[in-house]
Amino acid sequence: MDASSLMFLRVSSARHLLWLLLLASLQACGGAAEQTKLAADGDGATDEESTDEAGEDTPGDGDDGAEGEAPAGDPPAADGDTPPGPATTDGGATAGTPANANQGVTPADLPGAASPGVAGLPGEVTENAAAEIVYESSPAQPMIEEGLEFLAERDLFNARQRFVAATTTDPRSATAHYNLAIVQSREGNDAEALRSLEIAAQLNPTFSKALVLHAVISGRMRQPGPSLALLDARLSERPTDVMLLGAKARLLMADKRYEDAKATAIKGLKLDHNNPELLRVLGEIYYHLGRRGLALLALARAADIYKGEVQPPAGGVKTKPAGDVEPTALPTKKYERRAFEGGGSLRGVGSESLERDHGLAHINYVYGALSLKEEQYEEARRYFKKAVDFRPDYAEAWNNYGITWLVAKKGEEAIAAFSRALELEPTFFEARINLGNAYRVSKLPKEERAAKARAEYERCIKQRPDDPAAYFNMGIIFLENAFDGIDNVQRYEKSIEFFKAYQARRPPLRSGQKDLAKAYIGEATNLRQIAVDTRRFEEEERKKREKNEKIKALYLAAGCTPVDEDFDGMIDVPPDTDGDGNPDPPVCQKAPEPLIADPGMAAPADAAPLPPDDGTGAPPADAAPPADPAPLAPDDGAAA
Repeated sequence: MDASSLMFLRVSSARHLLWLLLLASLQACGGAAEQTKLAADGDGATDEESTDEAGEDTPGDGDDGAEGEAPAGDPPAADGDTPPGPATTDGGATAGTPANANQGVTPADLPGAASPGVAGLPGEVTENAAAEIVYESSPAQPMIEEGLEFLAERDLFNARQRFVAATTTDPRSATAHYNLAIVQSREGNDAEALRSLEIAAQLNPTFSKALVLHAVISGRMRQPGPSLALLDARLSERPTDVMLLGAKARLLMADKRYEDAKATAIKGLKLDHNNPELLRVLGEIYYHLGRRGLALLALARAADIYKGEVQPPAGGVKTKPAGDVEPTALPTKKYERRAFEGGGSLRGVGSESLERDHGLAHINYVYGALSLKEEQYEEARRYFKKAVDFRPDYAEAWNNYGITWLVAKKGEEAIAAFSRALELEPTFFEARINLGNAYRVSKLPKEERAAKARAEYERCIKQRPDDPAAYFNMGIIFLENAFDGIDNVQRYEKSIEFFKAYQARRPPLRSGQKDLAKAYIGEATNLRQIAVDTRRFEEEERKKREKNEKIKALYLAAGCTPVDEDFDGMIDVPPDTDGDGNPDPPVCQKAPEPLIADPGMAAPADAAPLPPDDGTGAPPADAAPPADPAPLAPDDGAAA
């Protein structure tokens, strides 16, 4: 089994944990007849999209129609909606003014802080025009302003100090508690953030954005119940609060209650049919219900509200004069017209938690999520890039943009995208897992790749000990790579340990789903046994070598030359006659000493050498002189 081709990816989905396997088949939504091409510029679907069924209901018309089945598997990475931006007053649901969001992406990139404005008291906000609202000044305002400056610089420590001081100086400042919640959530203290938001909502019952952010964080924590209860209680008092209806629809969608979510979104659209936030949410809901055509239609309508032109009426484009006031030309852009017409804090732009560019960023995000789910990675990359162009601090979009590079095994590009997401949100768990995955496919040296990936996974486990994904990836890391200070037996044992930890934390397997962890445990177990056998053999060889060196030292100490009679590389072991477990010192047969002659019997220097012995024992005879050779006859040329 090739472990190198498998890793857990984390796709941003309002921090619903969407688990995908690298290079594994991502589940497509909708049938072949519904494969509508998405608009490349984020302005909506192409001319082909209309609907997925002839005569089907249009988004927001209240006609439920025959709904398709929800796609199998996990939800797509399409829930990167931005939480509410800053309130322009203390807890302000300011009437008739656009929301001023800055820092929010989904639960990862939390919303922007509330502007200090002036201190508001509970119940003071009305649906009158913003200019007509008068608030008392708050003694906490200077501290809130300082906190906002630190927050803009991402100095969470000093921002928290200022906001805590603001809540102490003016405990009734809903803005101070709201901004403190933002810092707390960015620091990973979601439970504390929820409490701060509840205080803000209690101080100002009209502070809808506090409840919207409460819903976003609850959705991330996968604990929607308390937030839904808060929303229902407030909606019983303000049933036409479109912002709260949108928050409830998103939270129901996060809880996979898609039909309830759809009904809630449509209820809001009946109150404010041109609300782009509700249309975006409805598009996501339709996607989860398997109705791709309606999803694209809802998104296209939302984009058109942000960017489209108003068709001038036949009677002209002038407003009716009020008294002696000159008639005013109406804006020709749909969103500008929407802002011009207002609608109070419960409807119109006063009910929107996002500004225009942030809304367009989210539309492109949803388009990218649709493409990502359908394995159209290059198309998804273009949409996520547009999302971060519209909103550079959109951490969720940066994460999914990185995934499109990761599946293409472009490690360096993926590392840059995930690092940007983590720069924006240091506690962005999914982005950190994906950063570890990106290191594994980077061009760094193998040892460095493994070390960096391991470090990111270990940080994930420390951040979320009960989340299974990092344990799986740690199992793969130890299965594939050696590390200093850890032998093969130990690393395979660690791999098995991490895969078992993953099994203990993962959700139950679906029918027919392959147990990958079990297969890897089997592989790691076999490799561990091989490593154990290898280590045992190497230990035995080491002991033999040590014994050999001891024996060699004994031979040399006895003045002997070590002997290897069997030619096996081992010196012959002397016997152990005393039974002490150690060989006796070897007793060597010394070579005879050379015979030294008596100096008085030395032969004269000029003595002739003795002839050799012929074997008879008799003295050798003198050698006879050679005879004279006979002369040769002349050669007459004839053969003899």
